[in-house]
Amino acid sequence: MPAIISAVAASLAAVLAGVNLVVSGRREHAKWARETLVEVLVDFVDASFESKDAVKHAIREGKPEVWPPVDDACHRAQAKAAERRMRTMQSRLRLLAAPRVVDAAQHLRIETKRYLALLDSPLRDALERDLQMRQNLWTLRQKFLNEAKVALALPRPWRRVPKTTPSEGLGRPSDADLRARATAITDE
Repeated sequence: MPAIISAVAASLAAVLAGVNLVVSGRREHAKWARETLVEVLVDFVDASFESKDAVKHAIREGKPEVWPPVDDACHRAQAKAAERRMRTMQSRLRLLAAPRVVDAAQHLRIETKRYLALLDSPLRDALERDLQMRQNLWTLRQKFLNEAKVALALPRPWRRVPKTTPSEGLGRPSDADLRARATAITDE
């Protein structure tokens, strides 16, 4: 009788150890997938900011006599490289993220590519359309972040975008200054 009880106890312990291995393996896999997804989401958002910033700087530094920037110009090359990184990360998002996150990423990347196309339009048009296109990017980026927060079960999504911008107080030209510059280019 004691031998049977020992055998049953040993069998039960082996089964429980096996179940524990399966459960902890799944938990580790889920943890890895979540951490990887967070890295991809952050890299995607960073790349969208990098591309937008490069285009914005090219427009602000643009001079009518050397516009549009050549293909190997610093800002254009940076913007293209960041947009390509976004495209590469979309493949990872398709594997790891919910369809709503993938859709939001696609909309953000397409608008980023449209903003990049401003470098091929006349400088005056680029200056006039810059603000509206950056606002569109901000809205789409926020939608992407909100979808990511929902998918990751993070604190509730933002209901409004922040009213501050990273460049506030850095002495950069205001949007009104840029519009006045666009008007001045027209008058020349």
